[in-house]
Amino acid sequence: MRKDPNNGQRSRTYEIHVRTTAQHRAAVAAWREHAPANDSDIFTTSRSSSPRHAGLSDDLAVILKWRAISRPPAEPLRTNWSIIPANDNFEEEERDDEPAPPIVECEHEIRPTVGALMAAVKNVELEPHRPGLIDRRPVGGDIEKRGGQIVRLGALRFGIMPTVADGTTTRPGNNRQIISWRGKRPVDRFGRAKGADLDEEEEFAKRQRLANWLGCYAGEFIPQTAESRRKARERANRVKDRPLPALPPTTMPLNEARAFAGLPPVEQDPRPVLPTGSLDVGDIFSSWVAMPKKANQGATIRDDEHTFDRAEVVSKLPAQDVTVLDAALTARNMTDIGNVVGFAGKVAERKGRQALQEACERLSKILSAA
Repeated sequence: MRKDPNNGQRSRTYEIHVRTTAQHRAAVAAWREHAPANDSDIFTTSRSSSPRHAGLSDDLAVILKWRAISRPPAEPLRTNWSIIPANDNFEEEERDDEPAPPIVECEHEIRPTVGALMAAVKNVELEPHRPGLIDRRPVGGDIEKRGGQIVRLGALRFGIMPTVADGTTTRPGNNRQIISWRGKRPVDRFGRAKGADLDEEEEFAKRQRLANWLGCYAGEFIPQTAESRRKARERANRVKDRPLPALPPTTMPLNEARAFAGLPPVEQDPRPVLPTGSLDVGDIFSSWVAMPKKANQGATIRDDEHTFDRAEVVSKLPAQDVTVLDAALTARNMTDIGNVVGFAGKVAERKGRQALQEACERLSKILSAA
């Protein structure tokens, strides 16, 4: 406890201790030494020996298979990044070490310019979008389309990849954005600092330091130096006055497409690797394993033992059974299922249980015969 010299009142002082990566790993390792073998041993409340619907566990176990065949197809596995631990070998900088942004006015370079845009589409036929407005849309001439979308207008090429949001991850696309201009990428960056008394190399170093702290890519939002501008002019001269190649067709074989892009053919790598994984960590596991309520039977239920087509199974079931089974996947109790088949009150609970048992019985016979 200490007194505040400003108002004389007492105030508390707290200390915050942040656990380091090494300390956290040591704590987890110590916990694993004494952790129970089964997660169920963690809970102190014992399992109920006579649950309310214990007698229905065998009759309604087929609902788990109905849920499995009702799921949409899983997204194909793409990458295994989610099962690889993050690299924490480098200590992150504290917020207090953030460099101050250099308050210097810079040249804002945008390429292609308005004049270059109009020159790039000089062979494209344009017509007014609406009478009386200056907006015009392309209707003919040097235009290339793919899948109903315009991918090229003269010397301008446009992207068609939409922005995709997957949970908390957003992958920005390039739909309707210029991705190439006369064989070069478009430019939107800050150039050199304005002013005669400024050291260009010093200002570049400041911006490079800020970009590194913010995690930007090399050269992104960083002003150019005299050397970088010279290299850019050399790259531009290599494609100057060269014909603009057409886009390759989407049906081109992989090796031909790689040859078109100046890449070597695909080579098979015989080394063993991990299977690719999805953006969703749950998709890494090929199936789920669940124990029925009567676990003393020792039976396991796996999704990948049999593959059933939902449409084929539905064609063999009455329409009411399909409605009852679908409702059972989200129903809170038997009354909700009874409401689906047209009953209310206590009658709904009894009729719902009866309808569900009959539907599960018919579904079990169909799956057993498959």
